Amino acid sequence: MGDQASLSTSRDQGASLATSDAVANTVVTENAVASDAGPGGAATTNTATSGAATSNALPPPGPLAGRLAPAEMFPAGDPRFTTRFVTLDGGVRVRVIECAETAATAPADAPVVLCVHGWACSVYSFDTFLPAIAREGARAIAIDLPGHGLSDMPPDPAQYTIDALAHAVVETMNRLGIPRAILVGHSMGGPIIAQLAVTHPERVRALALIAPAGFGGELSVRIGRWLTPRIVAPILPYLVPRWSIELVFAFTFGRLYHPTARDIDEYWAPTQFPAFVHAQWDLLHRFEWRAGADGSFAAITAPAVVIDGTEDHFVVRRWVRHYAETLRHAHYVAVEGAGHVVMQEAPDQVASIIRPLLSAP
Repeated sequence: MGDQASLSTSRDQGASLATSDAVANTVVTENAVASDAGPGGAATTNTATSGAATSNALPPPGPLAGRLAPAEMFPAGDPRFTTRFVTLDGGVRVRVIECAETAATAPADAPVVLCVHGWACSVYSFDTFLPAIAREGARAIAIDLPGHGLSDMPPDPAQYTIDALAHAVVETMNRLGIPRAILVGHSMGGPIIAQLAVTHPERVRALALIAPAGFGGELSVRIGRWLTPRIVAPILPYLVPRWSIELVFAFTFGRLYHPTARDIDEYWAPTQFPAFVHAQWDLLHRFEWRAGADGSFAAITAPAVVIDGTEDHFVVRRWVRHYAETLRHAHYVAVEGAGHVVMQEAPDQVASIIRPLLSAP
């Protein structure tokens, strides 16, 4: 992943920039209107039904203390990135992060790489990958799915099906004026973008599936369901201490990368919002984790690459490889020594693997 010390330094510098003024300087403000909702529910604005951009103000801190405040969360005023929110049909606000330099200088026909994170993650999982793929000449964008990061977290379980989330990605592309994109999906984001490629093939130039779920019953999902029966759902927001993130990290990353204290804080930060934990429960118990098992993904015709970490213990690797066996124009690449969050552990290598897709028609 490059020099560990320099990476940690850059993240610490990003944290030091997290003042209100710094965030204001990097948040896109066009078409902003007032919003009275934070991540706990759908935004209510006078433009929600028309799909216009809603307020770009960051939400206030959640009720659970000790976490990074929204203004301190990635990109925390880092001038390399812009932050904006768009409103989807129904009023849900979605946070969008883009590499600032390529957003300002890329030619009109530059390929767009749109990144979709996994379960309980956020745009932060692409923090080092976005600059890496931008250096390859792409517009580099990542979004917080509904229920994640600083996007709205609607209480309706129907918002957390694979079809609903794939539709949210399409709507976000519409709001951003992106007709087609190279979609990068990590973990749960893999089957989401694969489903999008089935239902909206005209919106997809290519797919990069990084440690994707979607074909088998992942052990991590089965364990998560066993640990979170419905009876404990109401109190789950109060049962996610910081050390639990450290525990998960112990089998999430491979030997290429050792998580920093900042990594732990970033992944823990959204738990300050009880609605976030409830959304993850809905996803854990209701999301179609075996969506590809019915053979529907075989209809995908877009070029694709399937990227696997040789030390990934979070998903079943034979099911990861099954994507390459099922998709018509896919090939498989294993990154030696990487765990589950391959693009955060080896961003330059993953960007290099994806580079050929940038020229897809």
